[in-house]
Amino acid sequence: MAWWFRSRRRFRLVAALAAYAVFILLLADFDLPWPGLVQSGSADVPIVLLLPLAVIAAAGDGLATGETPIERASTRPVALMDALLAFGMAAAASVIAATLCVTLHFQLSESSARNLFGLTGLFLLARSLLGSQPATAVPATYAAVAMLIGRKQGDAVEHWAWVISREAELESWAWAVFLVAAGLMASFYPIRKPPIA
Repeated sequence: MAWWFRSRRRFRLVAALAAYAVFILLLADFDLPWPGLVQSGSADVPIVLLLPLAVIAAAGDGLATGETPIERASTRPVALMDALLAFGMAAAASVIAATLCVTLHFQLSESSARNLFGLTGLFLLARSLLGSQPATAVPATYAAVAMLIGRKQGDAVEHWAWVISREAELESWAWAVFLVAAGLMASFYPIRKPPIA
């Protein structure tokens, strides 16, 4: 167990969570102007809604170190531990956002937590097909597509583009819960069956 955790670059994971907290403090009031293909002009997307991508990239980097023939042949539930590590990263970052919400009146903590869980689920789904490092590009690609074509008039967004919504609506949380549940299930029963050697 200790060897498994060390091999996941635990210090980088802790550093990523610390950086997440710092960047929320620095960028909580900043928006990223992004040109939309459907709506004329550019739309402003809160930068903090995109910060979960950095947490996922750190988790993907850590999990990639364990995709070796030795671990694939292991009798321990490595896939379960990896999935729970990624989920734990999202949960820890959500606690950070909630703490900042209480202490510093950070307004987008619920939306940030939604994105952390939803994008982590999307990463875990992609990981079951592509492996850890390529899978980190999938949530980022989805977020970019949502910013390009997912916005309606004003601050309204398409149902599938929940990742750029400032509001933590029930429907957007339903997407996040579905994705994280599907991602955990795909981790337990991976679609891609890599060879042992």
